[in-house]
Amino acid sequence: ALAGLGILASPASAASFNGPAAGKVVCKDTTITVTFKRPITNKGGGKASRDVSGTAKGCTVTGESPEHETISEGVITLPLSGLSDQLFTYSPINCGSPAGMAGEFDVTWTGTYTARAQGFSGKAMFAESQISVPAASGSEGIKTVTKAGTRARGLTFSPLGTVVTGSFDDPHDAASATLYTTDTASTLRSACAHKGISTLTLTGTLTVGEAS
Repeated sequence: ALAGLGILASPASAASFNGPAAGKVVCKDTTITVTFKRPITNKGGGKASRDVSGTAKGCTVTGESPEHETISEGVITLPLSGLSDQLFTYSPINCGSPAGMAGEFDVTWTGTYTARAQGFSGKAMFAESQISVPAASGSEGIKTVTKAGTRARGLTFSPLGTVVTGSFDDPHDAASATLYTTDTASTLRSACAHKGISTLTLTGTLTVGEAS
């Protein structure tokens, strides 16, 4: 027999998973940079974002077997649709009155999926997450927040009313974030009174999905 000659049939190569990630992911090292079309000043401006980019790292997946999914990074961008400017239609950290606004952004995930019984192993091609945050009303929407201790100004949105499609999808209450600048409210007000604010960088935690 071939086996007697030391020649053994090799198992079939494992396939790469291609599809949506499931469960819930929490990324505690998330950074988003927003660039405004016009600087935010006391006279206005900054009402629409020109560009949003960011990364979500330090991610942990729950609700799925740890041997199935891992997420090493998420890349955050604006959607390609005409609604892209809605993410910061009004800055929550602006120089006047922060207006309630809706938001949309996408996250492209990098990670692995291993399910030996299904023939999957290694790097996966996960579907992106498309996240929609409703206009601020009650407990919903993007709002301002002040960090205890440093008094840094930031923004937050709760899971209430959010919609996620693609990876970690859930029809409602499926995403939340709390992100801070390194500036206090007084520092931001001072910048607004002079040249204005052209970019904002915020760091914090992003959560997407709901563990079953």
